[in-house]
Amino acid sequence: MVVDHDAAHTSSRVHTASNTKSLPAETIDFAHRMFDAAREGNSEPLLQAVDAGLPVNLTNDKGNIVALMFRVSRITYDALVQETPY
Repeated sequence: MVVDHDAAHTSSRVHTASNTKSLPAETIDFAHRMFDAAREGNSEPLLQAVDAGLPVNLTNDKGNIVALMFRVSRITYDALVQETPY
């Protein structure tokens, strides 16, 4: 079960695995691609999707939030770059 807290509202929606079964395969594939991009720190597809309406609080079945995954990935990358002598 994944709880999607909407920052603009005080209520929350609960998503279960049975809710996602009604989604088209293309939608689920798209969500997977967005989480892969976030995990890799790839901002281009994420920014395009957010500009097109992707909620930044998109939550996967593990409770990960796409915007937070991207930020953690970028912090880790930035720290590695700073540690690497060029």
